[in-house]
Amino acid sequence: MPTMNTTENSTCPANPDVDNILSPEERIQLAIQAINNSPLLPDGTQEYKIRAAARDFNVPRSTLTARLNGVQTRKEAHEHERQLTLAQENVVVEWVKVMGQRGLPVTGEMLADYAHDICGKEVGKNWARKFVERHPDLKVNKIITATTTTTTTTTTTTPVASEDPLSSASGAQACSAIPPEPIPQFAISGVPPPLGPKASRNDLHSQNDHLRLLLERSCIELEKAYAIQKLMERENERLHMVAFHKDKSKKKKTYSSSEARHMTSEETMDELAKMEFMTKWKDVMKEAGQHFKIRRQMIVQHEREVEEQQRKAEAKRVEKAAKAAAREVEWALKAMKKQGKKGRKATKKKSAQDHDAFMEGLNIPLPDSHPSTPSSELSFSLSFSDPEMPGVVNEESAKEISTSHRRNPRRAVRTK
Repeated sequence: MPTMNTTENSTCPANPDVDNILSPEERIQLAIQAINNSPLLPDGTQEYKIRAAARDFNVPRSTLTARLNGVQTRKEAHEHERQLTLAQENVVVEWVKVMGQRGLPVTGEMLADYAHDICGKEVGKNWARKFVERHPDLKVNKIITATTTTTTTTTTTTPVASEDPLSSASGAQACSAIPPEPIPQFAISGVPPPLGPKASRNDLHSQNDHLRLLLERSCIELEKAYAIQKLMERENERLHMVAFHKDKSKKKKTYSSSEARHMTSEETMDELAKMEFMTKWKDVMKEAGQHFKIRRQMIVQHEREVEEQQRKAEAKRVEKAAKAAAREVEWALKAMKKQGKKGRKATKKKSAQDHDAFMEGLNIPLPDSHPSTPSSELSFSLSFSDPEMPGVVNEESAKEISTSHRRNPRRAVRTK
């Protein structure tokens, strides 16, 4: 890097060689900040020129000029084409670093799952690899170096073991996820006061720019908050699976002596609390087993009663349907009998009419001495002297006609 200008009137910041510490983008941002912070000359230009800043910060002059003219970076220009916004990607980067410091390395599949939860749609198979390429500080050696070099010395206190670790107020407060103080409420700050009725146009433009900047910052903060919420939900789901959805199949435990280490005081207290909790939980379940058994019997008895009620209701329904069908059959039989009676009456009436017509067709005068004698029992007695005469009916013929008529009126013999 070229030597900096060391004159008394120079506005160049006295920074050491930062080529191996800062990235090119960070150097460009520092150069832009140095130019904007330099005093103005009478002609309206900055005292710290672009050429000097490009030389001092070892950045391309054309790139620095373009940035000062409002050209966006490559990352900002292609932000609309990505699945996550820049603010959301920064949140994911910090989350990955935190998980790495906790000893839980994040894989490419986990990164893809995080992105899917945040943006709500599937990402490509190469998204995780490109994400790591865009953020080279996510490499393992970078995370370890940042953790070891930026760590500050802290004083920790080990709680004193008691007979009942679960009842310890300090332990419960340390393990509780609820903060001891109320959660602060968010409020919008930085909103400028309303302009007066005689405000100038410059004041209006300035206030509009300020409000636009405030809205952009609010959008960025909302994106960060949403990404943090999704990551927390994902982590809580993972912890819930680890804690409660354990594999029921018994696997043979294997221990490695190559990575043996002593447990820390915090891990020891956690194991003791876990053992105590499991012991108390077994006692509680053993005591509640009888109550669960009684409740189960009551549930089974109730289910049986419900089934019996349903069976009785079904039997009543079938019986009612059978009675209705029997009534319909009875009504049909009565209707048939009634129709049969009507048919017989009509047949009898028709037979009587045929008989009367037949008797009228014989042209036989009824005797005056027997006006009340039925026509079927009449004995025709006509006295003729010559039985051989045509058209004369003798006594035997009359008896034959009467007998045939009684048998079947339609087959009565008519003599000529």
